[in-house]
Amino acid sequence: MSKSRNRIMIISQKKGGPYPKSEQKRRVEEVYKLHFDYGYSRRKIADFLNINRGTINRDVMSLYNDIGTRRKDFDAESSVIKSIERFEIQRRRLRRELDNVESVKERIIIEKFIFDIDSKIANFEIRIAEARKNIVSLAADLANKKMEQLKKNKRVVSGDILWEVSTKASDKIMKIYNEDMKNMNL
Repeated sequence: MSKSRNRIMIISQKKGGPYPKSEQKRRVEEVYKLHFDYGYSRRKIADFLNINRGTINRDVMSLYNDIGTRRKDFDAESSVIKSIERFEIQRRRLRRELDNVESVKERIIIEKFIFDIDSKIANFEIRIAEARKNIVSLAADLANKKMEQLKKNKRVVSGDILWEVSTKASDKIMKIYNEDMKNMNL
């Protein structure tokens, strides 16, 4: 065996990079197939390929980025809505089938399919909520940096955080907030 083949074998047996370009390309192609074609989670792909989960996460994010870049007309919102609609159609079809099945074994199989669909829809909704939260947080951070650069006396506070404070502290916070609102309207 040549040195390069030995090197590739050794690298492919380890869990982590750096990887040669050819190895990266094969890995990313395999990650694409497993994630997009077969629907495996990033965690399962990492376990299956015996590769660090961070590497798989970066590969998947890069693939999503590439897809978005190639598809200039890509509308993420419409794509998610279409996917959820397809899941809901499939769910309704399975639900009707479940009403006609008498075998317990068949009922359990169909119920598992319905549960999987419900889980996928919930996963979409969780990702959408996380994306919204991240966007709001990023916008607040950027706005605060800009206000700091401009030496403004105002800051943006993101409302997606729950704080547990004493009643006294809550009253003070609301008093400050209400005063600021009055001053803005002047």
